Amino acid sequence: MNMATYRTISSSIPEKWAELFLSTANHPVFTYAGNPNSQDALTLADIFNPKEHEDAITNALSGDGTLSAEGLLLAEIFFEVILMKSQKSLEHFKKLSERYDDAINMMVKTEEQQLLFLQVTSRAWKLNKKRHIQILDKIFSLKYVSLDVLLTHIFNSELTPEMLDLILITIKKVLARSQSLYSGIETIKRRLPELEGQEERMKKATERLEDSQKKLEECQAEEKSMFLRIFKELRGKGKNNFAKIYLRQNFDQVRGYLGEVKETMAEDYFEL
Repeated sequence: MNMATYRTISSSIPEKWAELFLSTANHPVFTYAGNPNSQDALTLADIFNPKEHEDAITNALSGDGTLSAEGLLLAEIFFEVILMKSQKSLEHFKKLSERYDDAINMMVKTEEQQLLFLQVTSRAWKLNKKRHIQILDKIFSLKYVSLDVLLTHIFNSELTPEMLDLILITIKKVLARSQSLYSGIETIKRRLPELEGQEERMKKATERLEDSQKKLEECQAEEKSMFLRIFKELRGKGKNNFAKIYLRQNFDQVRGYLGEVKETMAEDYFEL
């Protein structure tokens, strides 16, 4: 259940029964957010207000004197406040991220900051496995963290079934990017003959085609790097069963993305 439902139910039954019927597993855990001893967290929570302009957050984070914390500590407090303010549902997190996108991007410029965002999220939602993975996935989907940083966080964490699910979700999303680019390239190619004699339109279409082809090459290189890292990490973590299942189901596709790496690499690693 979401937080609004939890509070509605808990307020309608006697307190002595609440602990018996209502699990606290849905509750996020914070170090700073909601802590009366963390003035910066309280200040940020007040600024995260529909009545306040979005610039109030970016100004505070830029060092206008509103907050005393700096560097990674400021980022950690900021991430916690975001998670606290959006804890009701995944949709709340999405909407808050959209409104304060500039502020979030200010705080995830480095890989260290990006990794911290994921670490704070895992710490906050460690008691709610479903929401934990949903938020990590959403942070990646919104491009607040790179693929490399997400994989680093996953393999630095305990590889629970939920984290293994996140690996699969991430693989599908990365492959979907290249599929989208490929479809766009094919569409442009089909339309090129229709543009013969239309110099300006042909020029623009050709530029779009070249740009899409370059992006596709970059995306495929990222896919290859992703697969290689996942295979090696899973082998090192002893998660061979998961790897075997995935490879057996998708081996032809996976092998194609490995490029010049020898085709038997998967068998060599996991002894399929």
